[in-house]
Amino acid sequence: MGTNVPSDEELAASLDGDFTSEYAEVNGVRLHYVSGGQGDPLFLLPGWPETWWEYRKVMPALAQRFRVVAVDIRGMGGSSRPDSGYEKKSMAADIRALAEHLGYERINIAGHGIGAMVAFAHAANHEAHTERLAIINTTHIDDSYQNFRLMPKPEDAPPHRWWLAFNIVPGFP
Repeated sequence: MGTNVPSDEELAASLDGDFTSEYAEVNGVRLHYVSGGQGDPLFLLPGWPETWWEYRKVMPALAQRFRVVAVDIRGMGGSSRPDSGYEKKSMAADIRALAEHLGYERINIAGHGIGAMVAFAHAANHEAHTERLAIINTTHIDDSYQNFRLMPKPEDAPPHRWWLAFNIVPGFP
C-alpha cells in the first residue's frame, strides 16, 4: 500500500512561473529552495513546521514581478538539520549566504511565523543587504520570549505558544 507523494521538483514544476527546486551549500548548511519568476529577488521564509510549499498559491502571482526564492529554512523541509545554529541570527546568516550564492547584493524578504523572525533578524543584522521586509503573522519579539516555557503550568492562561520555545536562543536577533 504505497502512496504517490510528489517530489519538491514535481511540485515546483507544477507552478506557473518556471519554478525549479534546488539546493545550495551555504554557511555550513544545505538549504533547499524553490525559485522562479523575473525581477528583483523576493525571499519567502515559511513558518514552523511548514516548508516553501506554504507559499504555493501566491508564488505564481509574485513571480510576475519578482524573482521568487522560497526557502526551507535550516531544520525544515528539504534543508539539512544540523545540531546547532537555530538562533535567528545564524539562520539569517544562512539566508544572507544563500542570497550571495545566488548573486544578490540586496533582497526583499518576507517571512511567516518563525520565518518572520528570521526575516527580521536578516533585516536587523544585514540592513545594507535588505531592500524591503514584510512580517507575516508572528508575535511581538521582546525579552518575554526568554521566559517561554516548554510546557505551561496547568494554571497558566492560554494561549500556550509552546512551539516557540523550540526556536528560542539568547541573542536574538
